[in-house]
Amino acid sequence: MAALSSMAATVSAGASAVSSYQSWQSAQDQAADVQKMKKLRSQQATDLLGQIESEDVIYQDELEMIKKQTELAGTKLLAGTEGAIGQAGVKLSQAVGETYGGRFDTGSGERGRLETKAGYEDMLADVKESYDLSMDEIALREESSEREAFLRHEEVLGSLEAQREEILAML
Repeated sequence: MAALSSMAATVSAGASAVSSYQSWQSAQDQAADVQKMKKLRSQQATDLLGQIESEDVIYQDELEMIKKQTELAGTKLLAGTEGAIGQAGVKLSQAVGETYGGRFDTGSGERGRLETKAGYEDMLADVKESYDLSMDEIALREESSEREAFLRHEEVLGSLEAQREEILAML
């Protein structure tokens, strides 16, 4: 019986040793998994820094695009305004030519020239006012586009930075 008790104690001790080894091995595996997770999270945090830098480049590109669009709109407006001024000049030349009647110029011819000149000046004032209003509108659109781009940029950066902070908090 003593031999049986001794054998039972040996089997029990062996089972305990195997169980202890398995627990130790499991703990080692978990520690390795934790280290892998920390390494992956660290890599994610680094990747997020790269994304933040990329977002800055994207934002600068977007601002450059807005600037080019504004310049193009201004150029188109200027071309249209120059065309309108040119047309007004042609009309003025025609009108002035019609008011000069030849050798016997009268007071009505002078009055017609003055009316034509006043009409031309009014037309130029209207063209200038239209140009100024259009330039103001272009400037407002540019400002609005830049503001929207900035808000999108800040939203993306905030999201990326929050993700990075969460990941770093898990390390």
